[in-house]
Amino acid sequence: MNTITDDERALLFQFFGAYFHQDWDLEAETPAGVIALYIRDSSGDRIRQLRTAILRLIDCACENATQEERLLRDFGCYYLPSADGLTVNEWLENILTDLSAAEGPLLNN
Repeated sequence: MNTITDDERALLFQFFGAYFHQDWDLEAETPAGVIALYIRDSSGDRIRQLRTAILRLIDCACENATQEERLLRDFGCYYLPSADGLTVNEWLENILTDLSAAEGPLLNN
């Protein structure tokens, strides 16, 4: 199992805490909309770094309830994937898909 580095932990906190804060649903109607805001605000390098950090988070292989608690406790994330019928890892995989799709156009920036 890969360990999340301090830099990755800080990046995850910046992403989840800043974009999925208590009132995240006032910023966008859906979690995918919030992710689109992050992509709009971020460089290609930052997106790649976040992808790596999320991959390490997925690799931590906790039970779903534990992962949801960890997202809130460690990273300030107020979105609960279970409310939309997703496991945390399914949601994180969706985020990776969105970030990967954004990487292509950003490679030229």
